[in-house]
Amino acid sequence: MGVKNSQIVFRIETQIKDKIKLESFEEGISMAEFCRQKIREKPRLARIEFMLERLLKRKC
Repeated sequence: MGVKNSQIVFRIETQIKDKIKLESFEEGISMAEFCRQKIREKPRLARIEFMLERLLKRKC
């Protein structure tokens, strides 16, 4: 894991925070770690979707 020397602060609805808190508790990790994992996962999903779109365009 890299050095953690940056912070991001944003406001979210309490309902969303509670959902994140519950999901992180169920996974047995802190809310901060849960959010870090989700941030790392999303770009991968976006790249996979982009690659699939490109492959589908090639076949047409």
